[in-house]
Amino acid sequence: MNRFRTAIIATHAGALVLGGMLAGCGKKGPPLEPLRLLPARIEDVRATRQGDNVRITLTIPNKNADATTPADLAYVLVYGITGEPVGPANRPLDVEEWERFGTLVGRIDVAPPPPPTDDDDEASANAQRAAEEAALTRVDPRPKQGASVTVAETLGSRVETRFVHPDVAASSVQDADAPLSGEGGPPPDVSPDETSTFPAPTALPAGDIWPRQKLLERVYVAIPFARGDRVAAVSNAASIPLAATPPAPPAPTVTYTADGFMLKWQPPAGIRMPVQRPVTDAMQEEGWLRARPALPGVPPHAFAIYELPDPDADPSEARLVTPVPVSPTDPVFADRRLQFGQQRCYVLRTIQAFPSGTLESPLSPATCVTAKDTFAPAAPANLSSVGSEGGVSLIWEPNTESDLAGYLVLRGEPGQPLEPITTAPIKETTYRDTTMQANVTYVYAVVAVDGDGNRSAESNRVEDMAQ
Repeated sequence: MNRFRTAIIATHAGALVLGGMLAGCGKKGPPLEPLRLLPARIEDVRATRQGDNVRITLTIPNKNADATTPADLAYVLVYGITGEPVGPANRPLDVEEWERFGTLVGRIDVAPPPPPTDDDDEASANAQRAAEEAALTRVDPRPKQGASVTVAETLGSRVETRFVHPDVAASSVQDADAPLSGEGGPPPDVSPDETSTFPAPTALPAGDIWPRQKLLERVYVAIPFARGDRVAAVSNAASIPLAATPPAPPAPTVTYTADGFMLKWQPPAGIRMPVQRPVTDAMQEEGWLRARPALPGVPPHAFAIYELPDPDADPSEARLVTPVPVSPTDPVFADRRLQFGQQRCYVLRTIQAFPSGTLESPLSPATCVTAKDTFAPAAPANLSSVGSEGGVSLIWEPNTESDLAGYLVLRGEPGQPLEPITTAPIKETTYRDTTMQANVTYVYAVVAVDGDGNRSAESNRVEDMAQ
């Protein structure tokens, strides 16, 4: 067989193989499993406790675990458990274990997102607008994706039972049954102090700084579910101690100046003070170091300031005023939101902020103050004069007060009291006096007047005469 015939045979064989491959490509394979998205993990669960009432706050996911939007989300379940929610080897509880061992605190049904539309498709855009207009007539009570929501739990005696995972409990029993010495006999008689590394647990005395044992905590998590009851990841765990809540502070003393309100109060007895007065950024630039506790302990107390619409308002209507808690080492707060004639009612609350939860006291009694404008404007500055034929021209720098009504021009002869020569405040910062006698020296001054009639001190005085 020559080379030519060999090449032809090889060519035909390759064509047959290629044809078979192409034929195989045309066959349908098994269908791919549809993409099943899950909502993103909730990362901001936080608990706040006041007495037996706990508020659990969280933000509903608005994206999926792969960052696509909107989230495939149907509802969120919130669970609580007392003690450490861990299994063997300190493993965090999974979803099935939370459903089995935890207490269902609440279910949050989430409103579905609006259907997607193509902005280039006018018909779809019109349909979307019509759907939105129809939605306005029927309010969906369910929160939307991205909304902040609160779930409440009232504590009872059942929450005082500490959770221990059954596998951990079984392991502890086995360890307790094992021999404690090489010969399998009981340990020698020793005192409790000789058998433990740390002192025996004791109650935490009032005013003590460091706890003798870990505080019993109530722990909360949130678990989002996609459509079809498909479960996503368990959220961060928010822990709140089941210790006594802080005492309420007394009613604040409220005074005011032209710059704002000033609140002062006496810290209640028995609260925990910080180891060091809080170091501000300015103090840190001067060389002060921020304090760090040498031993783990409970955090110090602080204060939050709220405003009520009126002294008889429900505590739920209290609106937080302080951007950050106020330290008990310096219990004062300045509120610059001064509006004369408007009543403000202030209440306080003692708080104790833990990493993922806060203990709160009840609100203090309210102190209500209505500020009255008794503060005069600043004296006008740099008054100057120019005498000319028929009169004296005056000019001065304008005041900057927001409630300024105008200026009164004063005139008098040297050594005599000055009297107003303008019957009402003028808005301008210039004035020409043409009512004097020629070639007679006069003394001039200007005062500023606000809307409540408060008059400033006199400006600098000038002397001049008309020719």
